[in-house]
Amino acid sequence: MKRLIFILALALSFVASAADSEKPAMLLKPSASPIVNFRILFMTGAAEDAPGKKGIAALTAAMLSQAGSEKIPYEEIMKRMYPMATSFGGQVDKEMTVFSGATHKDNLEKYYELIRQMLLEPGFREEDFTRLKEDAINFLKVSLRDGNDEELAKEELYNAVYKGQPYGHHNVGAVGDLEKLTIADVRAWYKEHFTQSNVVIGLAGGFSDDFAKKVRADFQKLATGNWKAPRYSHPDLKDEWEAEIIQRETARLLFLWAFQSAYAAGIPIGPLSL
Repeated sequence: MKRLIFILALALSFVASAADSEKPAMLLKPSASPIVNFRILFMTGAAEDAPGKKGIAALTAAMLSQAGSEKIPYEEIMKRMYPMATSFGGQVDKEMTVFSGATHKDNLEKYYELIRQMLLEPGFREEDFTRLKEDAINFLKVSLRDGNDEELAKEELYNAVYKGQPYGHHNVGAVGDLEKLTIADVRAWYKEHFTQSNVVIGLAGGFSDDFAKKVRADFQKLATGNWKAPRYSHPDLKDEWEAEIIQRETARLLFLWAFQSAYAAGIPIGPLSL
C-alpha cells in the first residue's frame, strides 16, 4: 500500500513539478531512515504504443530494468546487487512507466551507479532483447491465455470497453506485434519517450542534498523533449447489456474435458475528476 501511495503521489504532483524551471522534476522526502527508496516515473505508457507496435512501451521498459547497460552485462549487474540485498524493477501502465528500487544508505553510491547506467546508458544488447521479447510473448500465450482464466476475463472486458482506442490492448502488447519488433524500434522509442520533460524522480529516506543534486544532473543527460499530457476520448459505450464468451479447451483428465469458467463484469460510471 505504501508503494502505491508513493506512486500516486508522484503522479498527482507531476503537473506542479513539471512547471519548475529546472528539469528534470524531483519529489524529495528526506528522512532519518537508513533505507533510500527510488521511484522514477516517466509519463508515458502502453497507450502510446504505435499502431502495429503494441508492446513497445513495455519491452523498452524491460530493456531498461531487466537488461545490461553499455558497460555492464545484466548477469554482472545481478551479481553486484546480490550482496547489497537489493533489486531494480519497472512497471508499465497505460499512461506511465515507473522504475523502483531501494537500498541501504551504506550502499547508495554503488547501487545508484548501477541503476544510473541501466536507465541512462542502456546497452540494448541483442541477447537481452531476444530474451525479454520471448518472455513477453510467452506471458501472453501461456500465462495469460492458458493459465489464468480470471485475468484473461478481466483483460477481455478491458479490451471490449476500449476497442479501437489506445487503451484497447494489454500493457505487455499483442503477440503479432511483439514478434515484429526490433532493437531499432526500442532505441527509437526510448529516445523519443524517455526525456527530461516527462519524468519525475522520487527519492525518500536517508540521502543528502548533494546526492539529490547529483541525480538531477545525471538525468539532465536525457533528451529535453516536449511532453504534453495526452487526451483520450471517453469510450463509446452502448446503453444496453452485452456479453462476450471466450471458449477454450483446458487440460484433459481421465478422457473427459474438465471445464472451469471465470467472468468479469463492468458498469460505466462516467469520467472522474480529482
